Parts: sequence; structure tokens; C-alpha cells
Amino acid sequence: MIAGMIPNLILIVLILLNLLEDSRENTGIISAIIAGLFLDIFSQRFFGFYILILFILSIFLKFILRKNVRIPFAKKS
Repeated sequence: MIAGMIPNLILIVLILLNLLEDSRENTGIISAIIAGLFLDIFSQRFFGFYILILFILSIFLKFILRKNVRIPFAKKS
């Protein structure tokens, strides 16, 4: 607990996964749907809320990384 608030570790891992993978891969989007499903199962909000939020976040990060950021990756041999 940090300053009375509990960090959402699923959200942090999902953001890192989307930032560190190649922008043309879909692993981050699939992970967002699966993580959202688990968060929806254990929450009291309407079903699909976290799936929608995490899916949109993942798509947004992919769009920003694809259009504006050039990250040099090590070439595969």
C-alpha cells in the first residue's frame, strides 16, 4: 500500500508488456483481453468494463508506438 492506495499490478504489467514488445505483435492486446476478463470476474462493475478499458489502453499504446516512437531492437540472427 502506497499512501493509502493499492497499485493495480495487472495494469502496470500490461503497460510494460505493450511498451516492450514490437508494435506489430498482438500479444499485448490478447493479454489485455485476458487480464480484463479476470478483473471483470472479480469486480462488482458491469461485466466487460475492465476488458474494454484495458483493450482501449492497449490499442492506444500500440497506435502511439507505431506512429511516433522508433525503438531500436537488436536484430535477430
